[in-house]
Amino acid sequence: MKKTLKNKKATKPTEKRITQGGMAIQPGQRQPDVVLQMPEVFYFDMNSYMNSVKSAKSIDYSNRVRLYDMYESALLDLHLSGVIAKRLRGVTKIPIEFQRNGEPDDAINAQLRSPWFKELRKDLVWSEFWGYTLVQFFLDDDGNIRYELINRKHYDPIHRKLLKYQGDMDGLPIDMFPNMLFVGKERELGIFAELLPAVLYKRGDMSDWARFCNIFGMPIREYTYDAGDEEARKRLIIDAKRQGANAVYIHPQGERTASY
Repeated sequence: MKKTLKNKKATKPTEKRITQGGMAIQPGQRQPDVVLQMPEVFYFDMNSYMNSVKSAKSIDYSNRVRLYDMYESALLDLHLSGVIAKRLRGVTKIPIEFQRNGEPDDAINAQLRSPWFKELRKDLVWSEFWGYTLVQFFLDDDGNIRYELINRKHYDPIHRKLLKYQGDMDGLPIDMFPNMLFVGKERELGIFAELLPAVLYKRGDMSDWARFCNIFGMPIREYTYDAGDEEARKRLIIDAKRQGANAVYIHPQGERTASY
């Protein structure tokens, strides 16, 4: 009987607010509930992408850390980030009004016009790209509504566990914390999972194009000198090196053989 009561008490929501931060803490401060790590932004390939998707879709031991790091890397694409930014601006410009019995509620509408609600709308749109969004609401010192976005690498939406470290396989039940809002689907990986191959192909194309331009896109300079003037030839080589790394043809007058 005591064991049953203890289990019920452990899952009962408290007034605890989830804290997030790094490993460096000030004297007297406790370690945060979520210990954040810098995303690993790297040049990934299709094999890394497929392995990350398989890991994220695992039934019993799902892990999205590697895949979400790829999402961060994909956001460095200027075109992709610009399109998303345009979409976010469009969503936040849509007016929203709360009415009670057909009349606007000024108290609630004041909150809906607050900066925090604008940011919340953006984070809710991000759930379409990341697969989900998890936030916790709270009141600040002045009694105003605020919220904090829970880092997506530190929450297991399938088992509903808050992870202290991003590589953990187990954590605290999210039901222990009050005023939580989850938006999305537990096993959804988001639009980014569909966009990553296109980002990969684009990066490969840009790399090939840059290599093509490096070889064929630069103008070729041509220098000629008298065949018997070796000093002139040496001076031309020195001058060509000083003027840049473009391709250069140096040959005696009347010949087409490259000397440098």
